[in-house]
Order: sequence, then C-alpha cells, then structure tokens
Amino acid sequence: MPNPPMTNDQFLRKEKKYEKEGVALTIEPGVTVKFNDGKALQIQGELIARGSSASGITFTKSGSTNWGYILFEDTSTDADYDSSDNYTSGSIMEYCTVEYVGSSTLGDNGAVRIDDAYPHILYCTVKNNSADGIHAYNLGRKNFTISDCESSENSGSGIYCYDRFDHNNSNFVKIIGCTITNNKSSGHGGGILTDCYSPVNISNCSVTENTSGLNGDVYYENGEGIYAADGSITISDCTVEIDDGEEYEVDTIEMVHEDEGLGLIYGYVYDIDGEPIESVKVTIKGVVSGEKSNEYTDADGFFEFSDVESGTYKLSAKKKGYKKSKETVSVKASQEKYVELELRKSSKSRSDNIEEVEDGAGIGL
Repeated sequence: MPNPPMTNDQFLRKEKKYEKEGVALTIEPGVTVKFNDGKALQIQGELIARGSSASGITFTKSGSTNWGYILFEDTSTDADYDSSDNYTSGSIMEYCTVEYVGSSTLGDNGAVRIDDAYPHILYCTVKNNSADGIHAYNLGRKNFTISDCESSENSGSGIYCYDRFDHNNSNFVKIIGCTITNNKSSGHGGGILTDCYSPVNISNCSVTENTSGLNGDVYYENGEGIYAADGSITISDCTVEIDDGEEYEVDTIEMVHEDEGLGLIYGYVYDIDGEPIESVKVTIKGVVSGEKSNEYTDADGFFEFSDVESGTYKLSAKKKGYKKSKETVSVKASQEKYVELELRKSSKSRSDNIEEVEDGAGIGL
C-alpha cells in the first residue's frame, strides 16, 4: 500500500517517521527532505528513493542542528533482482545525498543504518555526518552490494559492514566503484571496515585520506584505508592511501583469516613430587556441547588439545593406581590455556584390586 509520493521539499518534525511493513514510500527526483533535531526515518516497509544524475534526492537538516539517521529495519522490503542482477523491485536509494546526521547516540550508528536488510544502494553521497557513513550490520541472510557511492567527511568509518555467524555466510558483501575519502574513525577502519564471515569483495574503489585511532589486524597502515577484522576478503583494482599521503595501486589482494574461534588447551600431569606421569588418559568434555576427546600424556607428562572452540570445558586425568584429577577450564577465541594436573596415588588396597571406572558406572566386587 503506497503512501502519496513526496514531490516537494518535506519537513519531518515528528520524533521518528516510520514506514510500516507493507507500506511503500516513494520520493521523487529533486525532493529535499529536511529533519529537525534528532528526528529519524525508520523503514519497516519499502522506500523507493530514485533520483537521477541531473536531479537527486537530499536528506538533510532543517536548521543548524544535526538530525538522527535513516534506518532500514529487518522487516523492510528487500531489493529483488533478475537473473542478470539488474534491480527489479524493493527498497532502493539511488542518486541520494545524506548529510548532517549525528544527533543520536546509539550502537551501530551511521547516517544510513541497515539492520539485516538488503536495499539497493547506488550512486549515493553520504557526507558531513557525525557517525559512520553507511553502517550495515547483522548481514548474511542475502547478498548485499553498495555500488558507485561516495562516503566522505564523516566522523566514523566511510563504510562499515558486519554480518551474523548464524546466517548463510556463503552470501557475499560487495563494495564496488566507491570513493571513500576524508573520514575520521576513532576506532579501526577510517575508510572501510569489514567484520564478516561472508566473503567480501572490494573492487574499483578509491580509499584515500582517511584516518583511524586504533592499530590492529589490518591491510593498510592503522586501518586508515581498509581494515578487515575477520573472514575472507578480496581487494582488486583499488587505489588506497596508507601513509603520509602516499597512494598505492592495488591490483588484487586476497586474504583469508584463519578461524579465530579456535583455541588451544595444553599442559602437564605431575605427581605430588612434581614428577611427570606418562600414559595418563586426559579427557576434555564441553560443558555445553557434551562432546568428549581423549589424549594420553607423553614421557614428559605433556598433553595438548588443539582446535578447541570457545567455551568452558571439564578436564580430567586418570591412570590406574592414581585418584582421578579434575579441572574446569574456559578458553576464548584464539586463546592458549595452560593447565597443570596433579595425580595422587590411591590407597594400596584399591590401587591393587580396583580399576578406576568412568563416571556413572558401577564397581563390581
């Protein structure tokens, strides 16, 4: 059910403007939409904002104070495409300018906020905002593309994308033909920041004169150009400025982060005198998953469990003639956790006559 199209300059004075599920808002070329302090446009239905190169659409402030944001919620109507990837229907922003956003203080802040939504974004300019330019989050349910856009002079990343690990992470994120310049992030990724399990492709982009406040795992100096926090990423045919104005032509770079969700638990088993014990059966059991794995100590009493997922585990060590030893261990992503287990000899009568048994089993006499 469409609303009457916006054909003239509009002022939004309500606290928020909602376009509800099943409702379409069309904004015609040449329209300027002005927002009062803190006001926002939240899309729960469909937004069709299609300007042209000669007559764009502008979202801006109505006075001297910045406004809220544009938000595509997860209920908004996603863009659809034909077999040749041409846009056919759904939410779209084309030849739009979004400027002077930043009066809101909230997580996942951006001038254009996209929450598990998949609008068609192309030929847009996002500039002079006190927030990230385009901030897309909880992605992964469908393919997502930003093409031929400019993001500049924002107090945050020019483009920020991250997805959810529980979505279909074979879907892609593409940033194509964009100009990202003069953005100033207090964190990572002044130009482009991605934190995606989905494959990311950045191509034919110019990423220059951006700054960031943190070092880290980056493609370029301090992430001032492009910062990739996770996943696999391909950068091709881009110009990226990384240090004191020096620019580099990037033909193709491919990088796949190793799985940062895997850790290591290792250690030794000793007796009460500090001597290593060989051939001790060490068992690790996930508190949540219930999955078990066993290893036996070597001559030095050493054991190791590699490729351990983040979580809490119960560790036990046992050998005939000794009392079982138990320990609870928590490990985070990429963390190495060292553990020492101590075994005490059991009483002579039990060690001579009774084998230790698994938890929950009975003892036959």
